[in-house]
Amino acid sequence: MARRFPSSLVIGADTVIEIDGMILGKPQSLQDARQMLGRLSGRKHQVVTAVCMIRMECRAECVFCDCTEVVFREISGSVIEEYVSKVDTMDKAGAYAIQEHGSLIIEEIKGSMDNVIGFPAEKFMKAVSLLL
Repeated sequence: MARRFPSSLVIGADTVIEIDGMILGKPQSLQDARQMLGRLSGRKHQVVTAVCMIRMECRAECVFCDCTEVVFREISGSVIEEYVSKVDTMDKAGAYAIQEHGSLIIEEIKGSMDNVIGFPAEKFMKAVSLLL
């Protein structure tokens, strides 16, 4: 994409969940989403968003990641069912979105809320200033 728009700042980003050395991306099925939420129940994990920005005409590139610790409440099977009935878990890393009924499942976060939502805005703005 950057080659097609060499004078533009091209940005790519993705978010994953890390728990016990395992990476959780987007669930493949509703059952997978339930299992992910069950694995996160009562535990802390890391939300990691990687960002890459490229501006070809001036050969500028910046790559960084942001990491936020999230602690899940202890959640029962009925809470998991309630959550998956309210939130489109299929399009979310770790099968959850803190901004959508997060109070059902989240106990605490340490770090950037923007990162947990899916894009580390504060770090992004600092990095952009270096490329423009």
